[in-house]
Amino acid sequence: MRQLTVDTTVGAIHELPLQQYTVRGRLVPALIMFYALNRYYFIIPILP
Repeated sequence: MRQLTVDTTVGAIHELPLQQYTVRGRLVPALIMFYALNRYYFIIPILP
């Protein structure tokens, strides 16, 4: 039983970076667009 828990924890630890990379691949462009829009809003204050 203990070996199974160790294997599952190691598997989860190895799966975490892959999930983080996929999430970053989707979030980074959205964050870049968000910051760019905020920067434009700060430069040109336009009420929505």
